[in-house]
Amino acid sequence: MLDCFEQAAPVVYADVQAKVRQLQDRLNLETPFRSSVFTTSEIIFGDVPNLSHKNPDASFYAFEAITLFGDYDSDERGGIVLWDDDRVIPLRSGATAVFPTGSKPYSLVPVAPHETRVIFRQFCHASVLCWVDKGGRSDTQFDRLATVAEKAAWEAKRAVRGETAAKMYSKLGDLFVY
Repeated sequence: MLDCFEQAAPVVYADVQAKVRQLQDRLNLETPFRSSVFTTSEIIFGDVPNLSHKNPDASFYAFEAITLFGDYDSDERGGIVLWDDDRVIPLRSGATAVFPTGSKPYSLVPVAPHETRVIFRQFCHASVLCWVDKGGRSDTQFDRLATVAEKAAWEAKRAVRGETAAKMYSKLGDLFVY
């Protein structure tokens, strides 16, 4: 699963991995799973609303791994809707989808009342990566303690982060040799 993230977006993966290592070095923390770059994992029992949304907790550029488990008819229900792509991706129980949920609107197709589904998510929590970017300080601490130069550098970086992130995404030519 993590290999999918690394193979599909190696530059994004390396950036997230570097931030997670900074976090681990600073606080002697571990990720939920050994060798994982994901800082957060979550298990959801029961169904979720079928609303198009971006994961507000996930970093806008890093990938999330969503694994679905349960007893449901994956040909009819239980998959993932990728709204920008106008596509429904069926996912069998045990299958995993990996994509940037912080910037790509999606929803999950509901299962029938007699069916069950458990959702296991792993992602890079935006606040954790932001904390690393702010030198190990919360937003409040940064606002109170950062120098004028640090605040200016943060704002300059923030102003171009979408552009910077877009350049990190891979093109087919980056991933495959023809």
